Amino acid sequence: MNILTPSLIPYRKKDKWGFANPQGQIVLPCIYEDASIFIEERARVVKNDNFGFIDTQGKEIIPCVFEEAYAFQQGRSIVKQEEEFGFIDIWGQIKVPFQYEDLSDYYQGLASAQKKGKVGFIDLAGNIVIPFEYESVEDTLGSFQNQLVPLKKAGKVGFLNQKGEEIIPFQYEFACRFCEDLAMIELNQQAGFINTQGKIVIPTQYDSASCFYEGLAVVEKEGLNGFINQKGEEIIAIKYDFAHPFREGLAAVELDEQTGFINQRGQVVIPFRYDFATHFVGDRAAVEQNGLYGFINQKGELVIPCIYEDTYGFEHGLAEVIFEGKKGFIDSTGKHYFED
Repeated sequence: MNILTPSLIPYRKKDKWGFANPQGQIVLPCIYEDASIFIEERARVVKNDNFGFIDTQGKEIIPCVFEEAYAFQQGRSIVKQEEEFGFIDIWGQIKVPFQYEDLSDYYQGLASAQKKGKVGFIDLAGNIVIPFEYESVEDTLGSFQNQLVPLKKAGKVGFLNQKGEEIIPFQYEFACRFCEDLAMIELNQQAGFINTQGKIVIPTQYDSASCFYEGLAVVEKEGLNGFINQKGEEIIAIKYDFAHPFREGLAAVELDEQTGFINQRGQVVIPFRYDFATHFVGDRAAVEQNGLYGFINQKGELVIPCIYEDTYGFEHGLAEVIFEGKKGFIDSTGKHYFED
């Protein structure tokens, strides 16, 4: 999968931000204190320490008046004013009033919200769909995968559907969202997997486990990690010090303080020579050597040198990096969209 570079790219000129085309020519002037990638034709910008949004013509279509603001999802952005969160639409109209202690992005038309220390769910209009009587959403994404979401109540985790009906009883110590039709659960400090009917299909016998990705899940026993399939069969031996889930057919694994990549047969395809590595996104994975980060392709070739102090990896065609103490963006060729 190739990485497509967006047509407008956040560009830093010294300490001010604007936007450039893929060739690096500034097309929207560098007048902001910070800028983010365009999502749903809106880019978050900062002016006078407040957040707002511009459109692709550079018009400040939502004024910089918010204490915090986050990228648009399903036509809604989480924004903060006077220490409380609400939602606005792409024109800046308040769709959910500022009354919540925390909010998550919408997924399938619902968003988790926190009020007076309790969690519930609201719809796009702000109507309460699931009442505020839960302690937490147990998965950071908080989304209804397979139409179910894990919530904690009275110290135990169960699953509700989008109507707020209890589908799987509150009985687990912890649970993740459903991925590829199975959810990781913990009972008696041991991890296993259930199906959407709540039946345990992989016994609780692991110290920890990840969600399933590309048919395999990371499992841990006695401090070592390997991979199982959805039948619970050990496909890749439990022998690694650490393991990331599979993405694009490869997984980063650690052995003797060095990280490399294996395929789904457990064969080493990129040698153990990195201090750290992330999963692949569009034929690019971040790797660390000697305290600095760069990027490799799936052949193991270092295509962007290890010169960055930090990176968040590629997303929406760009990677955010820290270079000489300052934030900037690069494309998949390593082209810099910043200057000092």
